[in-house]
Amino acid sequence: MILILFAASISFPAFGKVEIAIPESRCGTLDIVPNMNKELESFFSTPIDQGYLGWCYGLTAADLISAEIGRPLSAAHISALYNKTAEENFFVRSVRDFLKSSPTDLYENGEIKSAIENVSGKKVCLEDDMAYFNNSWRGLHSALLGLDRGRKAMLRGEEGLACREIANSKTLINLEGSIREIMEVLDHYKLNEGIAKLMAQQCGDKKISVPRMKVRNFRMPKRGTNEELSVKLEKLFGKIEKKLENNKPVGISYEAIQVSSYDTKHASSVIGRKWFNGRCNFKIRNYWGDNCFEYNRKEISACKNEDGGAFWVSDQKFFEMVYKVTLIE
Repeated sequence: MILILFAASISFPAFGKVEIAIPESRCGTLDIVPNMNKELESFFSTPIDQGYLGWCYGLTAADLISAEIGRPLSAAHISALYNKTAEENFFVRSVRDFLKSSPTDLYENGEIKSAIENVSGKKVCLEDDMAYFNNSWRGLHSALLGLDRGRKAMLRGEEGLACREIANSKTLINLEGSIREIMEVLDHYKLNEGIAKLMAQQCGDKKISVPRMKVRNFRMPKRGTNEELSVKLEKLFGKIEKKLENNKPVGISYEAIQVSSYDTKHASSVIGRKWFNGRCNFKIRNYWGDNCFEYNRKEISACKNEDGGAFWVSDQKFFEMVYKVTLIE
């Protein structure tokens, strides 16, 4: 006998959308944050604003790893290490150069699973030592772009401009070391490798080793008969439920246009589940600050001050917007 978790009405796009519904009996309240140690509770309750920096994958990777090891890791350092690896990859670098999609050499965008695997077995800064959210709005992004401009100015022989750009970046993110020392790092390394190097120097010997972890991606099933899709969805949502029951976040990759005006792919972590408004709802960390100005209120279920920079979506919206789920097993 197959237990159908979802009441699903399945149809092809030409005839209407797929509708799912998790029954109340299978939607007990789960919230991972109150059950964490004090350090992690503060980390997961503190709003983060990624600004214009496309490092949401690094923020999500930091969430997942931090919960596993019991210490808040630096999302900025995880992202920088990922970008260093990407910059060293000839194929990635060639495609980026061919597309010429950005005027800066700073790498953005990435994948949660790859970011986690990239730092497995490596030493990474703690969040307190290389904070993402302690910077002023756009501070980190502005600082990194300033380092890019400073490096390019050095290559052109414009040392005065390079000094000014680097001095400003140093102030924005409280970089240790003299301007001359920072210039030497940027002169010796490619930009993304240099940024990773500067962050590592900032943390010194306080970095901690990340154990090797098994990470898996699961695609959100979208097609099939009623029975086929119900079975697949039950398995996937069962995996999500199990992680939340163990007080661990779940990484998701989703289409931001489903809940905001941004027509782009986004990433975040699921940290809770609760039944309200006649639906099962999921709590998702908001990497765009402590409010929901960036979101369409008609598309999300709730966004309250007490949620610590998180928003809620119904099971139906979750199904529609998420295309990939990432778990540490």
